[in-house]
Amino acid sequence: MEYKIAIDAAGGDFGYSPNIEGARLALLEKNDIRLFLVGDKTEIESGISKFENNLKERIEVIHSSEFISMDDSPTSVSSKKDSSIVKGVELVKNGIADCFLSAGNSGACMAASLLTLGRLSKVRRPAIAAIIPTLEKPVLLLDAGANSEVKPEDLIQFALLGSIYSGEILDVPNPSIGLLNMGTEAKKGTKTIVEAYNLLKGSNLNFVGNVEGNDILTGKCDVIVADGFTGNIVLKTLESFTPFLKDVVKNSKGIVHKYFTYKLLKKELANFTYETYGAAPLLGINGVSLIAHGRSTPVAIKNAILTGRKNIEKDILNKMLKSLNL
Repeated sequence: MEYKIAIDAAGGDFGYSPNIEGARLALLEKNDIRLFLVGDKTEIESGISKFENNLKERIEVIHSSEFISMDDSPTSVSSKKDSSIVKGVELVKNGIADCFLSAGNSGACMAASLLTLGRLSKVRRPAIAAIIPTLEKPVLLLDAGANSEVKPEDLIQFALLGSIYSGEILDVPNPSIGLLNMGTEAKKGTKTIVEAYNLLKGSNLNFVGNVEGNDILTGKCDVIVADGFTGNIVLKTLESFTPFLKDVVKNSKGIVHKYFTYKLLKKELANFTYETYGAAPLLGINGVSLIAHGRSTPVAIKNAILTGRKNIEKDILNKMLKSLNL
């Protein structure tokens, strides 16, 4: 089987270079991947010109004359229909690619995915599912930024979608679900959270109750559910943790202590970075769409491509359809 992935080659803070090099790394690691690099044809062809011939044979360049920058509004997908984001999503819609990946404007990626692919029937609001490495296992956090305000029923759907994804992609049997709250008591939190708690408790999901912020990195549960406003703040805070520790060591005064501590941190915290999984899926849309970090390195893009490959291999979309009884 060939896994076909469309990549927004222009997306991200650093432009074409990390996307093209990440593509090369992924093609070297897996020989069953075919990539569609979407963006300026001249830029892409220049970037892949030094690739080995056997790698270039598995790349198709799709030219786009427009670009959606990080500062553009998500609504720009309507006016920039020839952008790398819109054309990349259309490749999935038309069955040419099985998955879309972008490190570009996340709001535009969500808007293009929703407008072009649509929502799964019965899903009110798609959610971004971010994978958080912990000492014990990877934990899935959703929503990580797609919906700043939600209703209780949205949180239940997030829990269901997250449970399916955790089971299939992270290989977790019967994933446990936690509801992010300011306390573990059932009556703590806003009216929305209390109602969601009661709905989750009465569901068939493996709900373990409320979890607090200090439970996230302990691996207390496999899936953490929150509204997108809270989830995005949590995600950004956690992303700053490893660089913060490294800066603390870097600014310490003892040279020997600094050297060995930095080496230890580098080794032990190697997996505590967004690069490990590369991208977060937008769950609840009628297709596979992955959003990578704007600061993605070639390694992050490579891992994002491999995450996309696993989504296709596991047939995640049809499994969600089945679980939602559609």
